[in-house]
Amino acid sequence: MTVKKPYNILLVEDNPGDIFLLKEAFNFENVNVDLKIIKDGAAALDYLFNSVATKAEIEPELVILDLNLPKVNGIEILQQIKSDENLKKMRTIVLSSSRYEEDVTTCINLGAANYYVKPLDFDEYGDLVKSIEQEISR
Repeated sequence: MTVKKPYNILLVEDNPGDIFLLKEAFNFENVNVDLKIIKDGAAALDYLFNSVATKAEIEPELVILDLNLPKVNGIEILQQIKSDENLKKMRTIVLSSSRYEEDVTTCINLGAANYYVKPLDFDEYGDLVKSIEQEISR
């Protein structure tokens, strides 16, 4: 059996519980990922602009971005990614606990490929991971 190379994903999330559940769901659904985790917005921008944009690090196939982050929020990060020539084509999805229509609309208008509300139970995380895998394949 051939093992697919892992998907290179940047997860920008500060909640340890959400990080744990997402990792477990990837494992449970047998989705092979190389998950880089950054826990605050300023560190995410530093990584993207000083490592990825300069080609010091491999560009992630997908950025999963929370909105409520310390230092710099997810909407600001999304704005900066999508306004930069080197990063704007990077596939970015938002994964947030916010159900506000204004947040969804803002993120989609800024260029997020999709907006997902964080699941309430583990079974829903499995469905989320399947959707994330489809996002990468697009």
